[in-house]
Amino acid sequence: MTSPYVDWLGAAPLSARQRGEGRNPARAEARRAAARGIALRAGIAAWAALVLYCLLSLVAGPAGFAAYRRLEARNEAMRDNIDALGTANARLRQELESLRSDADRAAREARSLGYLRPGESAVIVVGRRPSPAELDPGRVLGYEDPPSWPDSALKEISLGAFLAILAASLAPRKQDRGRRAGSS
Repeated sequence: MTSPYVDWLGAAPLSARQRGEGRNPARAEARRAAARGIALRAGIAAWAALVLYCLLSLVAGPAGFAAYRRLEARNEAMRDNIDALGTANARLRQELESLRSDADRAAREARSLGYLRPGESAVIVVGRRPSPAELDPGRVLGYEDPPSWPDSALKEISLGAFLAILAASLAPRKQDRGRRAGSS
């Protein structure tokens, strides 16, 4: 008759000792309960580390609240820049229409740029330079990664929290030490 208990490869039957059934079934049950307790504590530590990682990512991660606020401020600066450029564009369109419709204004503008009519000669006065109307083309706002904690740092902090919680939950407590001393 073959044993219903086999190892994980299905090769050889497991002995009573390998199955955790020694001479003392109460002791075997206590070991299984201890193993379940350790697994439960490890699971709790893993869940706590996962929650910590999620919270850290939500607050200080690359896509967290802090990074989002910085990106919103940058977005607002870009919108202000676009509005300023739109105003400058409207002013230039108006000036272009004025130059197209008024021939005298176009001639004055051409002379201010150094153009002459046929037969005219230019006299250059040294010392005084007219200040050309400056056109501010706007600021170029390139993309910058918002400063945040790197994801690897958040994972390392969470791993450290997992190990700390696991070690704290597996450390013997005073009441456990008293029980062990009394039972020996």
